[in-house]
Amino acid sequence: MANEKLASLNNISERNYAAFSNEFRQQTQTLLVMKKQLDSCFRRIRHLKSKLATQYPQAYEGEWGHSE
Repeated sequence: MANEKLASLNNISERNYAAFSNEFRQQTQTLLVMKKQLDSCFRRIRHLKSKLATQYPQAYEGEWGHSE
């Protein structure tokens, strides 16, 4: 009787693990894609800030109080 219950619990756990494992894998992939997109956005922002600071140093200095 105890072995049957343990076997049943093991089977349920195995099914749940398979379902959650797949979902976790998909969510991890989504987070990795989002991180790449954010890194790209921040890289473009840094580039634009640098370009603005070079083209308009006085305006950039006055607006933010310092140059980067």
